[in-house]
Amino acid sequence: KPYELAKASLAQDLIDAQFDGGCTAMIKEIRRAALTTRNGWAVLSFCTKEKSLFINTYDLHDVGVSISSVPVLAIDMWEHAYINDFGIDKSAYLDWFFSRLDWRAIGKRIKAANYIK
Repeated sequence: KPYELAKASLAQDLIDAQFDGGCTAMIKEIRRAALTTRNGWAVLSFCTKEKSLFINTYDLHDVGVSISSVPVLAIDMWEHAYINDFGIDKSAYLDWFFSRLDWRAIGKRIKAANYIK
C-alpha cells in the first residue's frame, strides 16, 4: 500500500522498538496526546542525540520546544483546524487526519533526521 512504512526501514524499526504494538500503539499514543492538548499541536519528533522518537504537545509554538529534535509529524489541534468540518469532535478530526497520512514521507523525514549529528 502506498501509505505504509517500508517494513525494513529505520522508521519501522524505531516504532517497533519503542512502541509495544508498533504503529498502532504509536498512533494511539499520538491520539491521546492530541486529545489532551488544550490548544496547539501534538508532535512526533526524532531526537538526533538519542536516535529515538518521542511524542510531545505544545500549546505555544515558542515554549517548551525540545532541543536536538526534528518534528516528523505535527497535528494542528487549534480549533481552526477542525471546527468547520468536524465541530467539536476532535476524535473524528484525528480519524480523518490519520487516514490521509503518507507514512512514506514520515519515514523519509526520520531517515533524513538520522543523519544529523
